[in-house]
Amino acid sequence: MHDFKLKRIIKKLFQTMFFLVPLLLVVIISFPAWGVEVKWKLIKGGDVSSLSSSEKKRVKSLLNEINCYWKCSDKLAVCLQKKPKNMTARLVSGMVVRLVNKGKSDAYIKKAVLYRAKTMHPFRKFKIKPNLKQCLGKPDKAKIVISVYGDFQCPYCSKILPKIEKIAKKDKNITLCFKNFPTLAHGDNSVLSSAAAVAASLQGKFWKMHDILYENRKNQSRSSILGFARKIGLNVKKFKEDWNSRKVRRIVAKEKQEGLKYKVKGTPTLFLNGKKYHGKKSESEIKSRLLEEFHLVK
Repeated sequence: MHDFKLKRIIKKLFQTMFFLVPLLLVVIISFPAWGVEVKWKLIKGGDVSSLSSSEKKRVKSLLNEINCYWKCSDKLAVCLQKKPKNMTARLVSGMVVRLVNKGKSDAYIKKAVLYRAKTMHPFRKFKIKPNLKQCLGKPDKAKIVISVYGDFQCPYCSKILPKIEKIAKKDKNITLCFKNFPTLAHGDNSVLSSAAAVAASLQGKFWKMHDILYENRKNQSRSSILGFARKIGLNVKKFKEDWNSRKVRRIVAKEKQEGLKYKVKGTPTLFLNGKKYHGKKSESEIKSRLLEEFHLVK
């Protein structure tokens, strides 16, 4: 009789363990904050000191959930410990800190990391031939070539491109090359403005025209553009001839067709060394991705 009861007790114990072990595994996976401690000093590009205690817990939790995508296949927190020189782990961790600081949700942050990974390690890189007259710097000498497809009446371009231009001017290892991608989404004079920029490039003044067009995004009538040409010191007679020429229109059309070939759907669209940029184009994020690209091309 006692043996029978003992067998029943042992059987119940095994049944309980059968259900408890998977449950414990689920609990462990569901609470990554129990994971490894974060090497806060290694995080690059994120102000850890500005985090509140609750935000710091969130960052720790996220870094124990999100995988690193280069030279370390573990969670970011683990990669910071095991491979402290891994710049991808350090920069992506900084990105997480920045986004937590901005109050973004966990789902938003995880999606942003995926977009970044898709940019830095795409399935396909494009071979974009630069128009040297529309480049700041020398593409053949630079470690990073940023190709930008833009529309001179695009409000987003007018905010982002001057910042990228500033970055490129400060670093001789970065070359910025512009490609015309006029659309009707932001105004009726996009093709006219693109042609004006190309015509200015034939006199070596593409970037001066580029800048003045974006400064006057809402005022790009034919008479206004002629005024810009005089202001930046172009030979106006030659400019007018080039502006209305088939040669200039063909260049604009060719660049637009190239953009469509490279899956450009809107402006601005960026490519870092032929890798299409996905995700938010804030100045801090662009700088962070450029720094990561520097380490990838070493």
